Amino acid sequence: MTKRIVATLLFAFFAGGCATAAKSKMEDVQTGLRCGMSSAEVEGLLGGRLHALEARDSRLTHFYRSGMADIWLRFEDDRLRSSQIVVVQGLLGTNEEPVVNHCK
Repeated sequence: MTKRIVATLLFAFFAGGCATAAKSKMEDVQTGLRCGMSSAEVEGLLGGRLHALEARDSRLTHFYRSGMADIWLRFEDDRLRSSQIVVVQGLLGTNEEPVVNHCK
């Protein structure tokens, strides 16, 4: 029983740390995003490849995942419009940060 509690606490500690580090990276990226950036420019800023959404969703057209955090991006005509950071919380939950409209 004690081993299970210790294992659970260690998992929670590591998962929380990973989520915090991933969210921090996404926040750094989000501050560098500008209205009208192309998907290639955003990929350059991220240092990785964007994933295009196959299904229609008004909140995003692309996303990038880093550890336990995503950044959701909405492009129109391959030009960036908005972004949103989404962080996994616990085993089943997510925390959605406010949407940032880069084209105010």
